[in-house]
Amino acid sequence: MVFAMARMDKKDALRVNDSVSALPGAVVIDPYYYTADMINIIHSDFNIILGVSSIFVLLVLMLSFRNIFISLIAFMPMFLSWFVVQGIMYLFGMEFNLFNIIVSSFIFGVGVDYSIFVMDGLIDDERGMGDRLLIYHKAAILFSAFVLVTVIVSMLFTSHPCIHSIGQVTIIGMVSTILITYTLEPLMFHLAMNTGYMKKRIKK
Repeated sequence: MVFAMARMDKKDALRVNDSVSALPGAVVIDPYYYTADMINIIHSDFNIILGVSSIFVLLVLMLSFRNIFISLIAFMPMFLSWFVVQGIMYLFGMEFNLFNIIVSSFIFGVGVDYSIFVMDGLIDDERGMGDRLLIYHKAAILFSAFVLVTVIVSMLFTSHPCIHSIGQVTIIGMVSTILITYTLEPLMFHLAMNTGYMKKRIKK
């Protein structure tokens, strides 16, 4: 076995490492090279994991609400927030890494909880039970989100790039999820209630 150290510019490192690793009997010993490769694998598999978990969440919502349209409306914040996060990260040149891509699953889990609470309040209000439950749920969501965002904002002041990126992605995901849950979800629900069929289904 012959060990040879090579010094190169960072911009050439990935191309050189790929070329060396393709040679028979050659092994690249570079932690960054394998970490970057693992991140790419996780990122590609994360879309599959997100798709499978999304289908599972949608099925659970359908079993809970027993109405496909209400379930889709409740599922909407989780679905749309993922595209909002990706779009904002692309606009600001932010990239997924091994840490913030895992935290993303936490964001969507919290988003589903918020969406279900708001939907329960909307259904109670539509059934004539008043909007007290909706007000309580929105207040609880607001306090919960405030605590989470306050804690995560502290990560933005760290010098470590991974921790800093976790704070950025989490704040983007939390804010987009809350905005969609507070605005678009009630709007879609009230539009659905304008149809006689949906109103009869909710009254049952």
